[in-house]
Amino acid sequence: MAVTALEAMNQRKRGKKQLDAAALQAAAEQILARHGVVGLVAVQVSTVRTEVSKRKYKDRPAAVEVREESRVAVQVNTAAVAAQKRLCGWRVYATNHPGLTLPEAVLSDRGRYGIEHDFARLKGKSLGLAPMYLQTECRVAGLVHLLSIGLRVLTLVEYVVRRSLEATGEPLRGVYAGQPDLISAPCLFRWGFAE
Repeated sequence: MAVTALEAMNQRKRGKKQLDAAALQAAAEQILARHGVVGLVAVQVSTVRTEVSKRKYKDRPAAVEVREESRVAVQVNTAAVAAQKRLCGWRVYATNHPGLTLPEAVLSDRGRYGIEHDFARLKGKSLGLAPMYLQTECRVAGLVHLLSIGLRVLTLVEYVVRRSLEATGEPLRGVYAGQPDLISAPCLFRWGFAE
């Protein structure tokens, strides 16, 4: 997007103000900073001077007019982009368990309990904390407290059901609406019932 925005600066349009070299360089640097690609995209502003001869017209004498046109040249630093891509999406794992391999550490991290998953349910269908029309802040706070109590009860019920299913080893049927024969194994219920 930054390259497209920079190349659009070279387009001539009716009513579009032509910038000089300094203003064009400043505008290009703002685009690079806004898109976060400083150091990844190189910008070079060049100015071309052309002489246009004007004929004599009535009282105006013949003259040579010098026109300056500044243009932006864009070059993507592919090595820097590749290095930046390698850094994107990395996660650091640290553990005090000496015999844990990297795949085991990743699997144990993905399987850990996260309290933020429970609060994500306040945005869903089960508890639905949606925009509301309450007049006072104490009523809003009361509704949030009430829904957090409901969230605790829901989480506790799911924990008890999950623990009893793991103890008996029975699969759970009828979890998904419209698919009564679909079986969900207890080991798949890390976060509770599927919604």
